[in-house]
Amino acid sequence: MAKKIVATMLLCLGFNGLFALDSNTTDGNVTEVESMLSNSKIFTFIKREAAESEGFEKGYFEGKITREEAENRVTNFIQTFSNFGVSKEEVDSLIADFKESGGVPSDIDFRYDYELKYLGESLEKGFDMDGKITILTPEYAAIAQAFFGTYAPLNLKISKTLEDAKVKLSLAEINQFMDDNQSEALKLSGVELSWSEMAEKLKDFGFKFGDFETGSEFDKILVKNAFFNIDFKDGTLKDMSNVMESNFKSSIGFGEVSVAGVTLLNMINNADMANDSGRLHYITELKLDEILAFGMGVKNLKYQDELFVDEEFYSFLTSKASALAMEDENVTIEEFKSKFGNGIKYTLKELSLENSAGNKLSLDLALDMAKLYDTPDENIQNLNLSGNFAIYPNFLALLTPYGEYAMFGAMIDAYEGFKKDDSKTSLSFENKNGEFFLNGEKMENPLLGMFDSEEEGSDDYTDEPESDEDIAQLAANLNILTSEIVMYYNVSGGFSDQGVSAMTKILVVDSSKTSADFLVEGKKCIEINLFEKSFTITKGAESSDEACEELYSIPSVETLLGTGEFRLGV
Repeated sequence: MAKKIVATMLLCLGFNGLFALDSNTTDGNVTEVESMLSNSKIFTFIKREAAESEGFEKGYFEGKITREEAENRVTNFIQTFSNFGVSKEEVDSLIADFKESGGVPSDIDFRYDYELKYLGESLEKGFDMDGKITILTPEYAAIAQAFFGTYAPLNLKISKTLEDAKVKLSLAEINQFMDDNQSEALKLSGVELSWSEMAEKLKDFGFKFGDFETGSEFDKILVKNAFFNIDFKDGTLKDMSNVMESNFKSSIGFGEVSVAGVTLLNMINNADMANDSGRLHYITELKLDEILAFGMGVKNLKYQDELFVDEEFYSFLTSKASALAMEDENVTIEEFKSKFGNGIKYTLKELSLENSAGNKLSLDLALDMAKLYDTPDENIQNLNLSGNFAIYPNFLALLTPYGEYAMFGAMIDAYEGFKKDDSKTSLSFENKNGEFFLNGEKMENPLLGMFDSEEEGSDDYTDEPESDEDIAQLAANLNILTSEIVMYYNVSGGFSDQGVSAMTKILVVDSSKTSADFLVEGKKCIEINLFEKSFTITKGAESSDEACEELYSIPSVETLLGTGEFRLGV
């Protein structure tokens, strides 16, 4: 923990400390390097030696950051985590850990070896400055050497013009064990931070690294070629607490992330936020090449959406998120109505993905609500909602590569609401003025009444007797049997030549290598037949027996029987 804290502190040294080099050149009075250094509010200037020529100088200077200033810098840095989704409790815990470990034990002496190029006749016209920071305080220098492999772990570049100031900070490679048993490794390389300011406001910020690896052999986390950039388009950012109230464009991505058996490849997520007089307009676009998990995969994931919402309502939702999740009764409809403003408009322009065989799913959705009413049914009647859903060619083909989930694909395909042809299974819906349309045909609105309590809907409730427990278990076993046949085929590349019983733990009686019976009270109720790339679940030879009829009445069994042929290897 101590090494991690010191590493953070060293990072803050470069991030927050030496940026003061250019911040004191904006008043037009500072024209020499030594005067600029002496004016720093962050560190105490000690000495400088440099060789100067026309428009250029090369040298070094030494400075000291006091213990108190360093602790303030680290604490302030940790507090910014709360602006990026870290809870207040977690932030407070990090700060407490930092202080309990001793904080910053002493002042920090450092040396900055640099090359400086004037961009005009004086520093106030602009300059480029590039160099390395070396830690001189012995106890910090020893940790820097052990942790980074060098006494000079930070490279700092500053570019200052009359318009803005740009900073780039590079961190030396880390390749160390994080525990005494040398089982938890930490590797980090290619780290680079960059940012610029204009008129004392943050203009943009970027972060990237080449490789990150941590954890032991059995819980390793790996990230490659990660980056994040954000550009505040009109200088609206006053501080990091009002990011979502600003106009910005951002981009985040990576080449690879691997953790706990799941690997994600080549992701980029772009966002564009505009704040027009309190009305937020937010656009997101995501692309992910591939997700691999435990031998299964999804590829070509695409997501694009657009949101219009009042800033006040957005702030209300985020501030009440935990209460809403817990269904806190203190969050009233009156509060919602008072904050709702000009309403909300959301468009999911595209959500699409493919399985490993190239079968595709796509979805789009549009939601528009201009006013909030007192009751759920009133809101549903005034909610404009529409969408389109398509699978190419069907759910069974989409889910077949995922073993036991293929069964669910077959069940979903059996839904009569889908439009089907040889190449596509699709569905469209629209809710407008309380009327609901499915595939263009008006039908009873399934949304109305869905938020009624059980008491309110009790008059319409019919108490039907539940299925016999044993029959329900047999129906569940039949679903498991179907899943295990699909799983066996996908893993083995074909069916067993030892019969159906060799592919499942569910009891069946083989009648041949390609056929078996599923029994209920000794009766042949279900017949399973295997073909080269498919199998069928049908009624058995004794289907008229009462025990079989009772099994057939279970909805899941009815769906299986209605599916007919399960095609595999699509």
